[in-house]
Amino acid sequence: MFCFLNSFLVTKENHLQKPQQKCGLRKLTVILGRPLKQLDTLNKSNLKYRDINEYHAQFPDHIQKILEQLRKVIKQAAPQTIETISYGMPAFKQHKVLVYYAVHKTHIGFYPTSNPIVYFKKELEKYHTSKGAIQFPIDQSLPLILIEKIVKFRIEEDHKKAKK
Repeated sequence: MFCFLNSFLVTKENHLQKPQQKCGLRKLTVILGRPLKQLDTLNKSNLKYRDINEYHAQFPDHIQKILEQLRKVIKQAAPQTIETISYGMPAFKQHKVLVYYAVHKTHIGFYPTSNPIVYFKKELEKYHTSKGAIQFPIDQSLPLILIEKIVKFRIEEDHKKAKK
């Protein structure tokens, strides 16, 4: 199997070669200077974990407790949500995904999209944020009330978009 990549072909064995002609196969994004992954293993995000329990089970007990707290506050704020795994992370959806979260080395990444981060900017000042992510340090307690507010904000957004 080959993929066309900026006037080169990427073979299944991760070799680059000049193409004889352009081919219309899967797009492949490559960060130059890093080894290419096998094409067959590029998108396993939905295959890693069958459910949120399985995701949580891979972590030590103290991390599992934090994750269960987070899960509980999300479910309390949004009891109608469906739990799923999306992009390899726990996700909670109604019409669309409301929030995701993931464990990192020093923090829990919480991904509510960009609008709540702008709306709750003042309350999020003590956390590292980016366009669509909030980092809650693992060594600090979760701001459960703030998380609940963010989830409720996302529910309102989801309802408005679903009505359109």
